[in-house]
Amino acid sequence: MCATMLAMDLGSDDELRMLRARAYGPSADIGNDPAALERLRALEELARAGSESPPDAAGGGAEPARVTTQAPAAPVEPIASAAEDPLRGSPEAPETPAPRSRRLSRRIAAVWAISVVVAAAVAAAVTFAVASITPVSRDPDARQIATLRAEPGVDLPGDFFGLGVETVVFEFYGLTIVRTDGGVFSNGTGECLTVVATQDIDPDSPSINGPVYYGCRAGGFPATVQLDVDATTPSALRDRVAQGSALLFVLDGELVGVFSDEG
Repeated sequence: MCATMLAMDLGSDDELRMLRARAYGPSADIGNDPAALERLRALEELARAGSESPPDAAGGGAEPARVTTQAPAAPVEPIASAAEDPLRGSPEAPETPAPRSRRLSRRIAAVWAISVVVAAAVAAAVTFAVASITPVSRDPDARQIATLRAEPGVDLPGDFFGLGVETVVFEFYGLTIVRTDGGVFSNGTGECLTVVATQDIDPDSPSINGPVYYGCRAGGFPATVQLDVDATTPSALRDRVAQGSALLFVLDGELVGVFSDEG
């Protein structure tokens, strides 16, 4: 095959242009074709020598010129200047595009890196949400010990906290629990509970001669009042509920539930 290539028309511009494209173009592959590489070298040597009419490869005319070259030990990609290569407009070396498999590998690596970052962010957000919300038990160890209903005929001062037409009074072992529709300490948008010792109420005076416990409804949360059973609470209450325990009063419409943390 080598002899056949060397015997071809060495002055063919089309052949020289084709071989140069294979050597210097973006899809250069002549390094894998030793015979084409030798042919290119021979044609470029003749072009530099000023040969204008290479012998006819098909026969006739002068005997075809033969050029003897030594095959390279390994394929070597030739380098030519811009003046020697009419297909190149710049003397810079040809830039060979990266193989498709390498480009895909880089793209996959980039996508994988992004997915790792996103997964880490999601995991961090979930971890933060779980760690920042610790379950809290409402009314731990509380048990209901009574349900109170309205007690008619209880006298209250005329200007008692929030006293009005919706006022309802309950009694529980020396305590008076008053439900009002709003109150002096509320925004007037929900029911309120006031708990005082019955003995501290003076029907003829607006003053309360002891502690006052107060709570109002807020949205979906009912009005609640809690207090400690201690030496300041009525003795009747201390006889019913152990001193040192706590009571919770919860308004439920026309009823009041009483809860204790006593075991």
